[in-house]
Order: sequence, then C-alpha cells, then structure tokens
Amino acid sequence: MNNTIRSLVLLATLAVACPSLWSQNTNGQISPAYIILPSGLPSALPIGDELTIRNWIVSTNGSSYDTHVSQTHPFMDMLAYYDYSNQSHYIYNQYGGYGFESYDDYVQTMAKGAMSLLDDLIQSGDCPPENPVWYVPEVIYSYLNPPGDFVGINFWTNIGPLSLVTSNTFLNALPISSPAYGENIVMQVPGLSYFRVDVGTPTPCWYSWENGASTNSASWNTNQAAHSYEQTCSGYLVLSHWYSIGSYWVRITLTVNGQTAVYTQYGDMIAPPVVQLSRSKQLLVTAARGADITIWKSSDLLVWSIVSNFTSPITAQQSSIILNTSSPFNFYRASIK
Repeated sequence: MNNTIRSLVLLATLAVACPSLWSQNTNGQISPAYIILPSGLPSALPIGDELTIRNWIVSTNGSSYDTHVSQTHPFMDMLAYYDYSNQSHYIYNQYGGYGFESYDDYVQTMAKGAMSLLDDLIQSGDCPPENPVWYVPEVIYSYLNPPGDFVGINFWTNIGPLSLVTSNTFLNALPISSPAYGENIVMQVPGLSYFRVDVGTPTPCWYSWENGASTNSASWNTNQAAHSYEQTCSGYLVLSHWYSIGSYWVRITLTVNGQTAVYTQYGDMIAPPVVQLSRSKQLLVTAARGADITIWKSSDLLVWSIVSNFTSPITAQQSSIILNTSSPFNFYRASIK
C-alpha cells in the first residue's frame, strides 16, 4: 500500500503555516486533541507511550466528541487473598462515572479505596497476617452491540504479606513502568468500517478487520505466537498495548463513513507535510511524529534528487534541513508515508 503524500515549495517563497489540532497542557508539553473530525475520523489516536495510553484509559478526554465508551461500572479495585483454609477470596469496590483527571489521579483514588478494603479485611480476621495479598485495580468498559466488555486496564500485583501493607503500598504499587496484566486503548468511533494495523517488528506483520466480520475473524499474517486477541468491532476501535507503546514502526489505517486515514505509532494522522523556508535558508518541515519523510530537490521540476531521508521525531512536529543555496534557485518537495 503506497501512502506517500507530497508537498512542494520554491526556494524563493515561504509556505503558509500549518493549522494544528494540538494543544499545550499544564506541563508545557504539546499533545494532540482527541476529537472526531467532520469526516468521522479521529483527529489523533491516544497512543505512543505508556503515560498517554493510561491517561486516556482512565480519564475524561474527548471534549468535542465523546470518543469514550459508554460505561456502567468501569472502575474497580479489588484485594485477593487466601484464608486460613487456603481458600481464595475477593473483596472489591466499584466506581461509576466517566473517569479521572489523569492516571496519577486514578492511582491515588484507587489507593484510598483499597485502604478501606484493607481495613475491612483486617477487621474480619479472615486472612492470616503472613499471607500475601494481591492488589487488583481494573478499568472495564461495557458496551451493548455486541454485548460484552472491553478490558481497559487490569493489574494483578502481589503487595506482600497482609501485616506489612500500608497506604504507601497502594500508592507505590502502580508506577507508570509497572506492567499490566491486560491493557487496551478503546475509542468509540461511529461509522468505523475498516481497521488495519501494520507493525514493523523484526518479522513485519499485519492484522485487518472489516465491518460485517466477527471480532478476531481475521488473523495476524504471521507465524509468531505472541500476538494479541483483537477486539475492534463495528463502532469501537480497540488498540492492543504491545503495538501502541511506540516501540515499533506502526501504521494504523481506519475507514470511517467512506473516508480513510493512516496514523503513525505516536497517534498522529498522516497528512501532507508543510514546508517552509526560514530566513537562515533552512527548510522547515512540519509533519506527523513518526512519519517517514523524504526531501527532494529539482532545478527544473523534471529531474529530482533526494536531499534527505529522516523520521519525524516524537518530541516535535517540525524538523529543519540545512540547504545548499549555491544554485540560483531550486524547487523542494517533501514526501511522507
């Protein structure tokens, strides 16, 4: 599939600046706005690193359009333990609503709830002090068509013997680096009819789903054993954690209401790059993070040669190329895929 897109600029002129669906957060970092565009396509996908993923799973993002899944009892924390007869038991809290301000807010709220469970467990006398306790916070999204649940995030963390557990135990149990037992990014995308993910692992592989097919009816085109059970279905985009973390070259293709877009491993939609010339004779290229960019030049618009190949960095949308201005003039072209 050739998804190459090009832009053109003449050395003597300046291009118009690129409009952006990005915003600055309270930490001064630039992050995409996750909204549904008039075409029905998401403006960006909440993937690329663990904090972005977990903030999305637990928070109330999607201000212009509610891309979160309707939830009945999405948040739960649970303690699992063995009693004096070595029988397993669970005690838990459930939380309604539509989420938290951030992953850190989620961790702190769950820790408070878990402490109340711990107090109940100690007062019950049902668990020997030396027995280990498992801390099991979950985010579960419920949906109606077809009936079932999506697992947003699920932890099983051994927090040690009951006698040593404190409030700090829960606060420190879920650092951003802690692996989850299950983790998925779920977006509600009405009109979603096609989904494909291409992953450039050491053995490149891909998976695709098309509306009308049952969940996971198509399989990964690889003999590799360790691949996820895919859950994308009509109206719901579900991205698995392993290819959403930003560790691999990834391209995600979506078709919504007949319109198709491709996204990078950092969640940016691939669109025509914007090229500008600075006063210091540098070519400034604004493009999706993680996109593969080729810069070409020509003096006659007929014969083109490559100036540079690079990948747009995760830390910024804009890259600069120092130009050789010895020629009277050149045309420059940027292609992206």
